[in-house]
Amino acid sequence: MWFLIIPFMLFSTCICAEPYTINIIETYQGHTRQVVLESFFSLLYAPLGITPKVIYYPSKRGLMLVNQGVLDAEAGRFELTAKNYPNLIKVNEPISVFHSGIYCLNKEDCELSADANIVALSSFQSAQTFCDLLKLGCRLDPNSIAIARMLEKGVAQRFLSSTGESNKVLCSIKSDKLYYHNVPTLARFSYHFVNKRHALLVPELERSMRQLKQEGLLPTSKLDCTPAHFSCGKDVIPV
Repeated sequence: MWFLIIPFMLFSTCICAEPYTINIIETYQGHTRQVVLESFFSLLYAPLGITPKVIYYPSKRGLMLVNQGVLDAEAGRFELTAKNYPNLIKVNEPISVFHSGIYCLNKEDCELSADANIVALSSFQSAQTFCDLLKLGCRLDPNSIAIARMLEKGVAQRFLSSTGESNKVLCSIKSDKLYYHNVPTLARFSYHFVNKRHALLVPELERSMRQLKQEGLLPTSKLDCTPAHFSCGKDVIPV
């Protein structure tokens, strides 16, 4: 009978093993950086003997699922966003710096003023905080195509976003040329977060992150570095 039990035990172990899941905001699905992001997390977890499965959820839903322990980790978030989710533990070695600012179709519209007509993706959870910080009135919308049409029709003149999350809106705009006004005070470090049940992985992940930086596989994060735009080859002109 023992020769029947052992194969059954092995089979049971295989089918019960669940993948280690990392959530990335769905705005990055189909993003020009999608493959780079997925490769990065494979490299980050390789020294831990973990092959993560990357999945894509809307911003708030993804954070909730990681906080509840349904998912294992959150790819990267600002601290001010993650602080509202008590079961997330920060890997205290920043992944990168995200710059935020205003995108416009017309150069003159990129000036910030109290009466500025600004729209932002609702998935950009720091948007309202940033608008309050700058004392600006902002309209949040979940649809990137709708925001692109607002800008084209003049319903909104300014699009507030981090440079990393702006891709889908910029790619939906018909014009090949856009303007960008960077707001230095909105620059924030992005950190990887894990659910608290994986707390023992945090020191190992921090070591792995530092090693990737030493090997030149991950840029050393500096708040004053130049913003990078990933916008389907469009000409983004700083103003």
